Amino acid sequence: MSKNLTHLDLSRNAFSGSISSTYWEPLLNLVHVDLRHNSLSGSIPPSLFALPSLQQLQLAYNQFEGQVPEFLNASSSILDTLDLSGNRFEGPIPKSVFELKRLHILLLSSNKFNGTVHLDTIQRLRNLTTLDLSYNSLTVNASSSSSFLPRITTLKLASCKLSKIPNLRNQSTMFHLDLSDNRIPGEIPNWIWEVGNGHLVHLNLSRNLLVSLQEPYSIPDLSVLDLHSNQLQGKIPNTPPNALYVDYSSNNFISSIPNDIDFPQNNSIQTLLLCVTNLSGKLPDSIDNLKSLSTLELGGCNFTGPLPTSMANLTQLEYLDLSSNNFSGPIPSFHMSKSLDYLDLSQNVCTGGISSTDWEQLQDLVYVDLEFNSLNGSIPPSLFTLPLMQKLVLTNNQFGNLWAKFLNF
Repeated sequence: MSKNLTHLDLSRNAFSGSISSTYWEPLLNLVHVDLRHNSLSGSIPPSLFALPSLQQLQLAYNQFEGQVPEFLNASSSILDTLDLSGNRFEGPIPKSVFELKRLHILLLSSNKFNGTVHLDTIQRLRNLTTLDLSYNSLTVNASSSSSFLPRITTLKLASCKLSKIPNLRNQSTMFHLDLSDNRIPGEIPNWIWEVGNGHLVHLNLSRNLLVSLQEPYSIPDLSVLDLHSNQLQGKIPNTPPNALYVDYSSNNFISSIPNDIDFPQNNSIQTLLLCVTNLSGKLPDSIDNLKSLSTLELGGCNFTGPLPTSMANLTQLEYLDLSSNNFSGPIPSFHMSKSLDYLDLSQNVCTGGISSTDWEQLQDLVYVDLEFNSLNGSIPPSLFTLPLMQKLVLTNNQFGNLWAKFLNF
């Protein structure tokens, strides 16, 4: 390679083999190296880390392995981006990484790094805006009571064996926080909703041991709120007004619809996951206010009453799971939901026929499960001729001899 080379971008190809044979030492002017999304393997040569002009080093999503070498001149390095995520690196994170004072972006997720990382150590990186240590074998120690990084905007510490929520009270610039899949017990502190001074848009606290939300609290205008798979109790929180994705599933909430949950007009939510939450009550007709809804999961709750006919107005619906409840009455027509590909109404007490739905309009259907209801009447031939259908379950109803009906089509 030319000694005058400043930028090297070979990303998103199918390159394989090692990069240790490359003679990196003469490339003193090299500023940017991007080898992401290839099939490169082997270890990282220390000479690559010693390039004096290097500012961005992106090696993510390859098959590199072994221990990451130390940065020999870390204190004088001008490196601002280091992305090693999605490889097979192991051992401790090199101590010199935390001496890269100009570092803005540090992405080390989805490797095999081990050892303990103290947040006090990371605080040396005063210019850091993005940090992702998720999905390694690391233990992140957040016991320090001191504030975190002044410029941090994105913090991802999923699956880092955290035992408490870090002190992020004064993080005025943060907009993305992921502390999922850890060991955090107790209550969600009410100050967490004020992180970012109203700029927080993504909060993921799922798969922890959280049991309650500290009162009083006011949920900000998040785009993504994920609290699933905790032990949260009491009244379910309202969804943020302009949220796109909300997951409260697999908790112990005891609330009723419509008393505790509102579906306001002009709601922008696209994914709403409330399955296995002990919710009860009847679905209100106002559910059709969720005009942008594409995924709705209410399975494994205690809902009762008829399914509102207004559900037919959910024109963007793609995935609907209402299984394992006590819904009764007829199944509404979903002919307006032409993008619907997954429909599960199994294990309810729905009655009547299914011929009122114009199945021919639902050309994207892949999965339909209506078993364990009290449905009867004829089965429309169009249900058996949908081009993408992979699984159709109608058993344990009152349709009669399903096999004979199938042979007639």
